[in-house]
Amino acid sequence: MGVVAVPSVRAIPDARARVAVLRTLTRRYGYVGWVSLAVLGATGMHRLSRALPDLSLLFEGGYGGGLFTKLVLGVAILLLTAVHTWIVGPRLLAAMEAEAPTARLARVSLVLSVANLWFSLWALWVVATLRSG
Repeated sequence: MGVVAVPSVRAIPDARARVAVLRTLTRRYGYVGWVSLAVLGATGMHRLSRALPDLSLLFEGGYGGGLFTKLVLGVAILLLTAVHTWIVGPRLLAAMEAEAPTARLARVSLVLSVANLWFSLWALWVVATLRSG
């Protein structure tokens, strides 16, 4: 969204229309994002229960340690997404509507988004390198 939609929305000359479009996009994208995270979480927990019937193996390194790292990254991704969705994003849109300064909130939004991207790529790398027992 930050690579395609936001730069395109910036081209809208009317500030109120720009904020309205951005609000609609973020709401709809948010639905897709949260549903996707829920599906990933549910299927991941199901897979975890099948791969490691004894959860103490999560703390013994190897395959279990890799799954533990993936779980920690998943929690971090959820927290970053929640902060962005329910705190930073709404404040940024409200500041844009009020035509107030947005530079600080935009930086925080960017930092959260980039951190989320890195954690997601790290989780993908962990999954790609996992080898069972």
